[in-house]
Amino acid sequence: MRQGTTTSAARLPDFLLIGATKAGTSSLDFYLSLHPEIHMARPKEPRYFVDDAEPFGRWSRGEAWYRSLFASPKRLAGETSPYYTDTPAEMNVARRAAHLLPGAKIIYVVREPMARLRSHFLMLHRNGREHESLPACLARQPEPRLLLASLYATQLAEWRRFYPPERILVLDCHDLETWRRETMRRVFEFLGVNPDFRSVLFAHRRNVTKQQIIPTTSGRRILQSRPMRYAERTLPDPVFYHLKNIVLRPFAGNLPETSLPPGVEETLRKRLRDEVVRLREMSGETLRSLG
Repeated sequence: MRQGTTTSAARLPDFLLIGATKAGTSSLDFYLSLHPEIHMARPKEPRYFVDDAEPFGRWSRGEAWYRSLFASPKRLAGETSPYYTDTPAEMNVARRAAHLLPGAKIIYVVREPMARLRSHFLMLHRNGREHESLPACLARQPEPRLLLASLYATQLAEWRRFYPPERILVLDCHDLETWRRETMRRVFEFLGVNPDFRSVLFAHRRNVTKQQIIPTTSGRRILQSRPMRYAERTLPDPVFYHLKNIVLRPFAGNLPETSLPPGVEETLRKRLRDEVVRLREMSGETLRSLG
């Protein structure tokens, strides 16, 4: 069955929201799901094209499982997996996607790269997957995911190897926050659905970092326990976040240090600025908030 046809478990997604992590993808996924012509995969973040050896990669589940996420009578179907732009090129995420979905459209949301990186770092602490300082985390080799996810031009270049520029939309997270209706209209036009759709629920933001708890060492152990890992894999995101905050309430810790030594930060900022310059050249977008 061709992409964009209506009702069958055999359909495939018409578009992918590929990231970036902590750049507003949860909110955009929610707004897209409100449109009467669009079905968004649930649970969110299938991560199908990511190897199983990676956190929550689901490549081994197979194509039949992936197709089952898009059974809907709605005209278009899509999915959101920010992990698709957290990975090095050798993971072959974009290649796999293009092999299965050669006609898909790609949406990539970006944010001021240092702010995004620090927010990603806090997310890793909240999820119990990080316990060191930011300098120690960034010093690791191979380079950690939270850095790879801010190398926007590098990530986009990998997807551009397989998808032409006219099938890729790069958005500034600040535009989504500040000019939401106008930005959603642009997204809907790109996807080819009714661009005039509006919802009062566009006023809501999803998955805001400050609303979640940073666990202590004991809390991290609980998060890594078998029951909690199972719950994270199987429960819908909003249900799991609520459960996690209840369980961790007695184990709430302090925010980790996110400052960097001046020399380290300046070197990193220069690298990220160079990525932003390349991203603007590649995408043709202004991306004002990226500095």
